[in-house]
This record gives sequence, structure tokens and C-alpha cells, in this order.
Amino acid sequence: MSQSNHDLISLSSNPWKITGYIGDEWHYRNAFVSQQPLNTQHPASVPGSIHWDLIRAGEITDPYLDRQSRACEWVSQRQWVYSTDFEIPEDWSPRRTFLVFGGIDYLADVFLDGRLVGATDSLFTPTRFELPSDPGRHELAVVLHEAPAEQAQIGHTSLVRSRKPRMSYGWDFAPRLLDLGLWADVELVSRGALGIADVWLRPQLREDNQAATVAIEITFDGPAPRETSVRLRIEHDDAEVLTVESPVAKGAETLTEQIEINEPALWWPNGMGPQHLYSCHVSVTVANEETDATSDTFGVRRLSLIHNADGENVRNDALPYTLEINGQGVYLKGWNWVPVDAMYGRPDLSERYAELIGLARDAHVNLLRVWGGGLIERREFYRLCDRNGLLVWQEFIQSSSGLDNDPPTDPTHLADLVVEARGIVRSRRNHPSLAIWCGGNELSTADGPVTVDHPNIAALHDVVRELDPDRPYVPSSPSGPVFYLTEECATAQPMDQHDVHGPWDYSGPNQSYTVYNSSTALFHSEFGAPGAVARSSLDKFMSPDAQWPPDATNPNWLHHGAWWLQRDWLDGLFGPVDDLDDYLQLSQWLQADLLGYAVDSNRRRWPMCSGSLPWQLNEPWPNAACTSAVDYYLRPKLAYWAVQQSYAPVSASLRHDGLALGGRPMTAAVHVSSGHPADGTVEVDTYTLNGSQLGHESFTFSGSGSRAVGPLTVDPAAADVVLVRLTLTTDTASVRRHYVFGNGDADSAPLRGLYQAPRAELRASWEGDRIVLRNEGPGVALFPAVDIDDESVRWQVSDNGPVILPGETWDCGLTLGRRQQAVGPHSPRRPGPPPAEVAVGIRSWNCATQLKIPTPWA
Repeated sequence: MSQSNHDLISLSSNPWKITGYIGDEWHYRNAFVSQQPLNTQHPASVPGSIHWDLIRAGEITDPYLDRQSRACEWVSQRQWVYSTDFEIPEDWSPRRTFLVFGGIDYLADVFLDGRLVGATDSLFTPTRFELPSDPGRHELAVVLHEAPAEQAQIGHTSLVRSRKPRMSYGWDFAPRLLDLGLWADVELVSRGALGIADVWLRPQLREDNQAATVAIEITFDGPAPRETSVRLRIEHDDAEVLTVESPVAKGAETLTEQIEINEPALWWPNGMGPQHLYSCHVSVTVANEETDATSDTFGVRRLSLIHNADGENVRNDALPYTLEINGQGVYLKGWNWVPVDAMYGRPDLSERYAELIGLARDAHVNLLRVWGGGLIERREFYRLCDRNGLLVWQEFIQSSSGLDNDPPTDPTHLADLVVEARGIVRSRRNHPSLAIWCGGNELSTADGPVTVDHPNIAALHDVVRELDPDRPYVPSSPSGPVFYLTEECATAQPMDQHDVHGPWDYSGPNQSYTVYNSSTALFHSEFGAPGAVARSSLDKFMSPDAQWPPDATNPNWLHHGAWWLQRDWLDGLFGPVDDLDDYLQLSQWLQADLLGYAVDSNRRRWPMCSGSLPWQLNEPWPNAACTSAVDYYLRPKLAYWAVQQSYAPVSASLRHDGLALGGRPMTAAVHVSSGHPADGTVEVDTYTLNGSQLGHESFTFSGSGSRAVGPLTVDPAAADVVLVRLTLTTDTASVRRHYVFGNGDADSAPLRGLYQAPRAELRASWEGDRIVLRNEGPGVALFPAVDIDDESVRWQVSDNGPVILPGETWDCGLTLGRRQQAVGPHSPRRPGPPPAEVAVGIRSWNCATQLKIPTPWA
């Protein structure tokens, strides 16, 4: 909830300092009192990160470059004292004064004028201390204790006792970098005798969607005195909907009002309709004096999970995984979300959040799973999801550990977990984007994924059932009873694949695809494929002499993505790849091809399969190779565009048995998936890599849902590599998909011919707001990617990674914006004036060109 301005002073913009100490030296030196500590003070940002401030002060090297993060691990082993001073205004003295921390990471003691006022160990819920309302200057010190020892990615979940992001202790896509800091705003608040502790906005939409009842529960921070009243004002599109004034009984600690909204403007997920938001303004008055006021937004929608069904075949034997919103079933086109930065407390992340949420929205995504090894996200994240129609699957901060995945159950830990969970649920439940609560990531016992009978999971379930009963709760992701997707399990236990995870690796040119053909999963909440970054990103964090070879003999590649090294895979598929640029581009193509196929395979099984959540949209630090679809520098990989095509409102796909044909004719099936009724055609054309056409088929389709529209047979005898193009055309769109198959055996580099494809010559031009490429031949231009290497510019293209036949043209929209915040720690904090023109590069392993275009502010 947002406090009214007249009784709030932000301390975030104060001149803060940080000072580091070993052990209890901070106490011995009276660092919580003295403004002249013996240790060195450094300027600090609030909200902020100790690491970020130390980089700016020159005390540590950039932990994102090469292997320098290892030289920064000492930071979390210090005690850090934040200090500042502030003034309480004279006219505050008759009222009560509170110091409010939006979030402290992690263990902290708070001192005012040398006196301990309290302590906290909660990262995700606000902490409030009442202060004496003494006018004048006061000294504030916050002592952050060293980060607790905790389990990294490989360890024992049963030993976890803190609620810090597990990712920070070292994960496959993140370094060991234990962020510390005041990672949310710090405010000084003045109010009268009675304050508002919480406002719960709980809309109930009628079945016919024509009216809604909104229960508004106001919790005070004490018993109401005589002559207390509450005023509610509801607005939509800045117009008043209604105003209600209600008396409050003496001694009451809560007040509940019910209001009716006829013909409400509904909130819909992305792709289903607009995201209408209402605002609620609440003020409390005692004896004709306003003592507190706050406001928040809410959306009117009805949401539930129902059992998966295909016609009369209803899966009552499983948990419900099909989401209904406002009475309509929706296929969940999702992505997994991890923290946007390893230094998640950084002060300048708003652009980063906005760009990533925008990328998800533009890829037709309607749900983000906030992974349990990361964060209960910043409030800005939920506000962006509210406005962009992205449903949120929010996990509590618990995760697997490999050696055991069983969450702890000792009474002390469960009590702490419940206290924090209550604060988390209360502070997020008004967001219409919040759709599902989940106990955590990959939690399991020897019997399989945890259920709501597990004491830890049951304790969290009780919190959700009490404080947010209208939202579904899932015990874990996956929820089993089978944990992983494998062909063997799918064949032996087809009815036990409810919600599954995996795979994430490449397992060969055919098996990597057939495993998805075998799936009978009702929901697929995590799976992925690794891919390398673009050269323009790699150059930013890895020294030129450390970039080759991209394998386990290179310590820099091990440090930036050891789990996702692909050199053996690529050499086995394409033959030896000895050029770094080629390697990076072929790696991205393989990730895109495999991830797009996996997403398609799940969508083809709708409605029995009700959703896909690829792992992962983003990454929190720069990896040379990772399962992310958008790299740390906010540059989408080819995989992003593949998933965007798969999630299109109407999409065509090819079901096949792998990339290596082994000299045999390929039989496949053409499918169409649509979230709404649509009529159209799918043209299927096959080519060699010099553009010679081998065959043509045409299929029509009508209706909605997912269905096969026709068979396809390809005889590869005429070519080493066969290119298949699907062109889907409706009244409103024309979309192309491309597939590549090799005529060799699976173990003999079947796509060697793809890597050795004839060169294509591209001609590029700029036509006002579009890049136009023409292929002059002689070969087919294979998946060239548009790229702009300028961190002062935000850029977005409407499409990327096309296939352009000789003589064809391809165009894509390009928008440019001015970036105001640093992308990473080695970027300028505020870039200088953006250029009058930018260079655009377009490159793949068999074609390249570039052009310069004017910027809109030139």
C-alpha cells in the first residue's frame, strides 16, 4: 500500500554511508553511534546493494568480468553498517512517528541515536519501528550482519534455515555472490493515533461477468478509539465509481465493507483482453482528524484451476492444472523467471524489469513462474505484470539441492517460515496478476514430489488458505507423481505424468525431439535447452584471449556456464566447429530449434496438456552459455524468437522424429494450434540449401484448439540437407516456420551440410521504421540475427532469425529508445548523449551484412 504524501519523508535519497567490519568490531568501535569510524566509509545507494556500492568506490573489481567474482566473495563475510541522519519536523511532535524499511537483506539491527530499536531477518516483508516523535536531527545506523552459511545448488534442502535467495550461494546460471543491502525504500512516516496496517481488496465476479462484489477488509494497527470512521473511494480510469463512509465501532481492529460494481471492466491475461485496473483510496479519521491514508489498485477477474479434460476424458486422478479466468479456459503460454540481477538490490533496475516484462508480453506469454530459488519479487514486478496481463505463479523461497530435496520441518524454522509467509501473502494478494501460490521449486522426498500432507508444505498452505483463499496453491513444481520427463517413464507410466520437469540437455539429433513426442504430461512447468550468447555480449564480460576454446579446458567458460558447455554436441551434429562466431551462432540455432519444438509439442496436446513454462526467460549475470532465452544484456537469443512463433495466437508446427534422417524418407505431421476460432491455410514447401524446391503441399484448417491438418513425407535422397518451410496464412496474419533435416546418420554429423551451406549475399536497407533484407544468393540465408551493440540504446525488432531464399526479401520492424540506466556494473551508470545513428549488424554462419540508421532523436 502507498502512504499519502503529506505524512511521509523518503530517506532513500539521503546521503548514506557504508562501513565494513570483521566480527564484532562494529560493536567495539561503537559504529552504531560514531560518525567518524576508524574504518573507511563509502557512499551508499538506497535502495541498494553493498557489492554495487563497493564497485563504485573501487573497493572490489567488477564481479561479472572473467572470473573476478571469486575475488569478491569476502564481501558477505563482513558486517556492514549503513549510516545517515535525518530530521523529524517540528509539526510531527503531536503524532506518532515510524521508521519503515521496505526490505532489509538480510540479518540486521537498527539503532537510533545509539539506541537499539529492533532487529529483523526478513528480506521480503516491510519492517516497521516506532520512534519517539522528537523534532530535530537524529542519527540512524543499520548493522547488516554477515550472510548466513547456506546450501548452494548441490547440497541438502533439509539443512536450509534461512530465507535468502538460494541462487546467491552458487547456481548453474549464477555465481556465488551473496548480495546484502537495504534493497527497498526507507521511509519516515508520521500519522495520528490510529493507523492502517493492511487493506485487502477481494473482488468476487459473478458467473455471468455482469457484476462484482468487492469485499474490502481494513486492518488497523490497534483498537479504534471513539469517533473513528473510514472513507473509501473507488476509481476507474481516473473517474470516481463510488465513495463510501463508514463508522468504526470503538475497540474494533478491523472493518469490512462490501461494494457492488455493475458491469465491471474486467482484467484479462495477455492476448485475451484488456487489463482494466481499479484504484481504492482509504482514509481513517478519528475525532474529525485524518490519522492515516493509503491507496492500492485491484482488478476484477475470476480465476480457478480445474481438472484437465479432453472431451469426456477428465483427469480426476490428478491435481487440476487447467486455468480458467472469467469463465474461459486458457492455455498457459509461460516462461520461468529468475532474479533480473545477481545484485538484485541494485538501485537502477526499473528499466531492466520493464524491458524483460515487455519481451515476455511481446512473445505472447500469459504467465511467469517466479522460481523458488530466487526472490519474492519487488513490488514493481507485480505492478508491471498487472499492467501487461502476465499472470504470476509465485513460489515461496524454497528449492531443491540435489543431495536431498526435502524441505525442513523443525518447529522453529516452520514458525519463522509462517511469520514471513503471512507478510508476503498480505503484501501481494491485491495484485490481479498473482494467480498461483506454490510451496517451492523441485521439493521432494524419497516417495516423489511433496504433497500438501508434508508439514512444511501444509504450513504454507494454511497461510494461503487463511489469507488468500481465492487463489490456488500448488505444493511444488513439479507436483508429480513422476518428477522428470523421460521416454522410458512416459512409456511405462503414462498416467503418472501430471506436472513434470525436464529435460534441459541435448541428447542427440533424434532423441532430443522424440522425448517430447512421448510426453503425456498434463502440465510442463520447467524444461529447457542451452544456448550461447551473441558475440557482442560475450565481448562485454570475457577477455578476448579467454574466449576460445568454448569447452571444459577453458576456465572462463567453466566459470560462466559450466553446466551448459556444448562443444561435443555441436561437433557431433555439425562436424568440427573451429570459429568462435560460427560456434555461437550454431549454438543459438540448436537451442532455438529444440526449445521451439518442445513448446510446440506441449501445445499440440491442448487441452489435455494445459501449459508450458520453458526454463528460463532471463539470467541474472552474463553466462557464455545458459538455458536463458534473453541474455544478461537484454539481447534475445534465437530461442526467444522460436518460442514467440510457437506462442503466436495461431501457430503451425511440424511433428517429426528428429533431425537425422539416415537416408530414409521422413514422415511428419503438420499441426495448427489456435487460441480462438480461425480459418486459413498452411503451405508446406521443401528446399535444398541453394534454394531449389523439392516439393509443395497445401492444407486448410478451421476452428480453434490444436489438431493435425495433414501428413508430410520428404525424400532426402536429392540433398544432404532438407529445408522445410511452413507458411500459415489467415485473414489477419501470415507466419513462417522453418525446419532443417540432415540425410546422415545420427552419429555422423548429420547437419554437416548445414554448417557448410553455400554463402548467401545480403543487401540491407532502411525504410523509415523497417529493416529490409534481400538475399542475392547463391545460397539460402540461414537464420541471420539482427543486432545493435550500443548500450545507450534500447532496441527491439518485430522478428529475427529468418530464412531467406535466393531472390527473396524479408523485413522487420525496428524501434529505438534511449536507455537511462546501466545495463551492468561495467556499463556507464548514466550513458552519455545517445548517438545520432546506430550501426545494425545482421549475421549468421553463412551470411553477414550491416547498415547504419538514424536515431529518432537525431
